[in-house]
Amino acid sequence: MRKILPFLIVFVFFTFVSPLFAASLRVEPEFPRPGQDFSVSIDFSPEDYPKSFTWFIDDKAVDEKSNTIKLKAKGLGEETKIKVLLSYENKKPEVLSRSVRPLILEILYEAETFVPGFLGIAPLSSPGSLIKFHSIVQMANTDSDKLLYIWKENGRKIQKSSGIGKKDLKVELDPFKKSSVFELNILDPKSGELLASRQVPIYISKNSLEFYVKDPDSNWAFSRSLKNKLYLNNKEELLAIPFNFSISSLFDPILKWTWMVNGRTIDSKKANSPYVEIDFKNKNKKRAEVELKVQHEQIFLQHASYTLKLERGDEGNKIIHEIIPDPDKASGFGI
Repeated sequence: MRKILPFLIVFVFFTFVSPLFAASLRVEPEFPRPGQDFSVSIDFSPEDYPKSFTWFIDDKAVDEKSNTIKLKAKGLGEETKIKVLLSYENKKPEVLSRSVRPLILEILYEAETFVPGFLGIAPLSSPGSLIKFHSIVQMANTDSDKLLYIWKENGRKIQKSSGIGKKDLKVELDPFKKSSVFELNILDPKSGELLASRQVPIYISKNSLEFYVKDPDSNWAFSRSLKNKLYLNNKEELLAIPFNFSISSLFDPILKWTWMVNGRTIDSKKANSPYVEIDFKNKNKKRAEVELKVQHEQIFLQHASYTLKLERGDEGNKIIHEIIPDPDKASGFGI
């Protein structure tokens, strides 16, 4: 046993380490779409750098001397055959081969998060909100409904959403993460061969508010536009539009609204609303601070807090609006 043991140790060592030094071909992107540009690179150890490369595309030699070649994918299901001959100084030549057959795999996703359409921006996922994924798959001579779909979140398989023909995924985002990476792997259920793969990074946004102030002509003006001075007619009518909150919270509703003026909470059932009327009858008052806090009653990390600083102008009846997010109570997790 003493004579055999050193041999076994060496044998085991090389069994695990030697594959790391084998040359291989890497395709990026690994599963290109029809007509998409892709590259093929040779991965090898610095100690085993080849003396020369000879590339063959569809069995025809091409004039490319580097360890990377750029190509364009053919039509759906049309194969591109790639070979490269590696010549070395002190060992036999080596031939690497790979074939690329383009396919269509698109993953659409929709956050169940609210953004008013007139803002012209896309909704972002927020802590604890739901998100839906739908995959579109086209492979030559293949019934996509009979393929095996493996969904993962941050590298972990989502067991209940994976299986034959399971193209869709609906999942609740982890409220404690700033981002999540969802991955779909499509396999041949018989052979287990990986046919396609895509990753979709999802960034979780903080919840936000947009404020509107009604002017004397009964029009609603964007209070974000601080260039315009708004006139005060003894009262302010304020409207807050929440976005990047869960859609369900807007219609149930399960958002709690708290308005405060100069540190005093407006103690009224009507104030538990995105709309509030605030009286400023005292003409001698030069400044006021209006604070709004909104909190999702079930998802505690969905919340927002803003302060509006109001100040009368020199003419006495003008008021300047400035919106300041509360830095000490940042809502959710920002990007």
